[in-house]
Amino acid sequence: MDGVHEALGHIFGKLLARVLAVSLIILVFCYHLVFEVELPCTCENPQRDCGFYITLPPLIILLAQLSVDAVFQRACFKRSCMCCVGCNRFLKALFISMMWVVLVLMKDICLVSAVGHGLSCLDLESDSEEVFTGSRAIWADRILEQEEKVLIEKQSEWVGNELKKNFDNCINEKKWDESLCVGDELYAVIGSKQEPVLREQPNNVFRRMFYYVRAWW
Repeated sequence: MDGVHEALGHIFGKLLARVLAVSLIILVFCYHLVFEVELPCTCENPQRDCGFYITLPPLIILLAQLSVDAVFQRACFKRSCMCCVGCNRFLKALFISMMWVVLVLMKDICLVSAVGHGLSCLDLESDSEEVFTGSRAIWADRILEQEEKVLIEKQSEWVGNELKKNFDNCINEKKWDESLCVGDELYAVIGSKQEPVLREQPNNVFRRMFYYVRAWW
């Protein structure tokens, strides 16, 4: 009977440890959501606030796990024979606590605020002086957006005028069949003026990154 009780106690101990680890991971997710809603960034000192936001909760979670881990505490007193056990328990607790850092990096707001001169603290919809003088990266983003709009508008206007002119010529010359293919003819004319080697246009995302780097420098 003693062996059965010992085996059951060992099994329940491992099961309890696994349940505790899963519960802590779920708690980290929930606490991250609550902490983000209830205590948003004050934007007074983004580097300091985001530094505390990234480092302090993992340390608290790590210390809380180690303080209730009886195996780790016994390993600390028996340095010679249980060093590997203590290291394994410490690494396990460290892995669970680092889930907070992973969540923060996935959200990416604190990282942008810390290294991007408080960019996430600026309201893009506001017309205040702080918005337009806080970071040149905002102007880079605005320039890219307006550039896309201007290019689309001008290209659409030019294509419309060319199609209308070609269509009127076909109607005046009574070329009814050709009037239905003015778009193909215009496309062929434009394609013949292009370079023989097609160049891949850069992705808009990389262009934005390039403008941001130039703005920060």
